[in-house]
Amino acid sequence: EHPFLQFCTPMEVPLSLQPATFVPRMLAGAVTLMHRSLKMNDYLLSRRLLQHFPALRGGPTESTVRVAEKFKDLRRYLADGHLQVGTGELLSDELLEMQLGKHFEAELQELVSAIKWQQKSSRHAEGPRETREEAVLLQSLSGPLLTFYVLVDLAVSAAPYSQMSIHLLKKASPYLTSSEVAQ
Repeated sequence: EHPFLQFCTPMEVPLSLQPATFVPRMLAGAVTLMHRSLKMNDYLLSRRLLQHFPALRGGPTESTVRVAEKFKDLRRYLADGHLQVGTGELLSDELLEMQLGKHFEAELQELVSAIKWQQKSSRHAEGPRETREEAVLLQSLSGPLLTFYVLVDLAVSAAPYSQMSIHLLKKASPYLTSSEVAQ
């Protein structure tokens, strides 16, 4: 079993072709199918749903997929061993930041820009109720607040060692005090 699967949310009921479970899934709306694919961390299916249902493109649902994919990339970067685990010695913040590298910072900024892209592209969401709710949720997230949430989640769930976890928490704290968070 791949170690990254530990971060996947298990399904309540395994997928089955039995009519009792298969038919309701087939008759579900596009947004419901999308949410299900995201819950299963199936980003390939999410992209295929975006291609198949034009109404989902360019709005809050597509933005949600972009944010989820970028977050997955950040978690994978930390979890896949790109970082050298400390040998018990105390590492400086500069060395920890160097271990994260520019790739991590670029991915983090791309994740935040997915939210900003959504806010600019659709101020007034139309369509299914779920899509409107997603738009309201995404518009309520400021860039600094989302950055804070992501860094704290990564520190708690994906950092390969405690010093990196503490470094990510320190890195998150200035975003919480940003003036944009209060808006």
